[in-house]
Parts: sequence; structure tokens; C-alpha cells
Amino acid sequence: MITIEKSNLKNKLSIKDISKDYYKVKISGIYGNIKNYFRKEVVMKVSSNSILLEPYTFTKETKSLLQTYKTKILNSFSDVDYGFFVILEVRGVGTKVQYSLGQLVFNLGFSHQVKYNLPEGIIGRVLDDKGSVFLLFGNSRDLVLSTAAKVRSLKKKDIYKGKGIFFFGEEITLKEGKGKNA
Repeated sequence: MITIEKSNLKNKLSIKDISKDYYKVKISGIYGNIKNYFRKEVVMKVSSNSILLEPYTFTKETKSLLQTYKTKILNSFSDVDYGFFVILEVRGVGTKVQYSLGQLVFNLGFSHQVKYNLPEGIIGRVLDDKGSVFLLFGNSRDLVLSTAAKVRSLKKKDIYKGKGIFFFGEEITLKEGKGKNA
């Protein structure tokens, strides 16, 4: 059995509301709402200041589910209160990104520009003048990370030249290409 109490959290959060509907917990905060869906093997009891998680039956799987759901709920608390962001960068000669009207426009070395429409709840901003570093911000950690993964799939990493879309500060070791054997 795991109890999550709002008063015991390290940071003073301004959570507006916590509500439960069958297998869904909705947490409301400054940056909007997050809905978490849970499996029926875990019983949740929501009161005004705490959430109680306990397994329906005690097995190894439900014990690990409890810890997973606890982490997911704690992440949701911080996400609705502070938001979540990911910083990405575009590397390569002539590559850049621009933001216009809810979409990111990429010059990735193709013969055309690649336009990516941001999903609802995600904000994108270009952070530098060259247009190589940009930010994705939202209130849901899962949505921000899945959007970042989709954006990264627009241009795969080139491990020989070091080009592509990377997380900010991500380092890769370049492979050596074919060379002349003497």
C-alpha cells in the first residue's frame, strides 16, 4: 500500500483538483489537466489531500505497478504545476528550424522544407538566432516526449557525419568511414 499526500511533497504545489472516475485520475493545476489511466489490478482511493494506491491482489506484477503508478502520479503533480520541456538541436550544414503559426518548419538538407504541425497542448519556440536550437513545452510529460521522438524521426542521426536532430547536449561518437588500405 502506497499513500501519496500533497502535504508531504517537497515542493509546495498549487494543485487545484484531484478527481477519480473508474480507472482514470484527473489532476488539475496551473498548466491545465492531466488524465492518467490505470489498470484494474490497482485500487485507488482519492481524498481531498491524498491518494491511496493498493493492489487488488498481491503479486509481483502488481507490486511493480504500484511503484510505476506512484511515479506517474508524482510526475503529473509537477507537470501540471511547472510544465515539462525538452530542448532539441538541429546539426548539419544549412540545417535550421523556424516556428510559425503552430508548426515547426525545418530545413534539413532535403530538396523541400519539412513542416511539422505541433499537437494541441505543445508549444514550440526557437531559442537562438541561427535556428539550430528549439524548445518543446507542454503540461504532459508523455505528450512532450512523444512529440520530441516524432520530431527526431524527421531526420535520422548520421553517425558518420554527426548530422541530424539531437537532444541538446547529446554527444555521439562518430564512426570512421571506409579508408584506403595501404
